[in-house]
Amino acid sequence: MKKKFLITVVVIFGLLAILTFLNVLSFFQLFIIVMVLIPLLAVIFLWQIGKSGINKGLPAVATILKNDVANFTMSGGERSKSFVLKMEVSVTNGKGETWQTKMIEHIPDFQAAQFQPGFKFKVMYNENDRNKVKAFRSVIDSNTIETVLP
Repeated sequence: MKKKFLITVVVIFGLLAILTFLNVLSFFQLFIIVMVLIPLLAVIFLWQIGKSGINKGLPAVATILKNDVANFTMSGGERSKSFVLKMEVSVTNGKGETWQTKMIEHIPDFQAAQFQPGFKFKVMYNENDRNKVKAFRSVIDSNTIETVLP
């Protein structure tokens, strides 16, 4: 979805550049079109991300029973570092049903110290396969895992 959207944006701006180069559009007309088009495209892009977001499934709360740091870390540049954490968790859904499962998550370095046995955080699970559990990521910052306050 993101790839199609980006290709569409590039094509639109390419056509606008060609029309400006051929003097079909004046610089002022191009400026007005871009000032309207950029916010519109940003809204559409954010709407599409929300529609097909990473937080799919039913909400629940997971409590860490056991954890183990994998043998490697992920780095997305100088500032963005995450640890791969293997966890055995107890998941409780809104109906009060509880089950145990294993999950592997990329934990941001600024949250890594929190993820100890007994720690609770929000998750989403697949209603057809309860063993498919993923951490609930913040809508504002998709790198941050939402925690449950005691």
